[in-house]
Amino acid sequence: MLKTIDSGNVQGNDYRQDDIVHLTTTVEAIVAAGLPFVFTNYHAVKAFAEFFGAQGDLDKIDWELLFEQPHLGGYCKYWHNPYSKPRYALRMETRSAEFLVRDSVPLAVLGQIAVRTGSMAERVGVALANTGWSPDIKIIPDWYY
Repeated sequence: MLKTIDSGNVQGNDYRQDDIVHLTTTVEAIVAAGLPFVFTNYHAVKAFAEFFGAQGDLDKIDWELLFEQPHLGGYCKYWHNPYSKPRYALRMETRSAEFLVRDSVPLAVLGQIAVRTGSMAERVGVALANTGWSPDIKIIPDWYY
């Protein structure tokens, strides 16, 4: 979706990737907060995707595929599906696995904000000033296209 937004392919949307901030948390934080969740082992729109609702089922995700070398921003840099290599035939679908929390995620559970540029980090810092919420703001350009 980030690539689609940045390419100007979302009608009525003038934002680009430099305008996007990523709010991050962990599975452990979601579980500790008692928030109901589901996750998939592939992109949720795929008919073969399975849905899970227990932390113990996280082993159903092909984590190796997400973290193998070469890395970009801490993750495998490749997304494409080279169908000639069975191991990677569903790489894009695997890397599009989703973790969804029902209704909302409280700010207290969000520990970090990732942005692409220093200027956006400054904007986010100013926006959060005097709110009482102070997550880490990280500049992680490798999470963007």
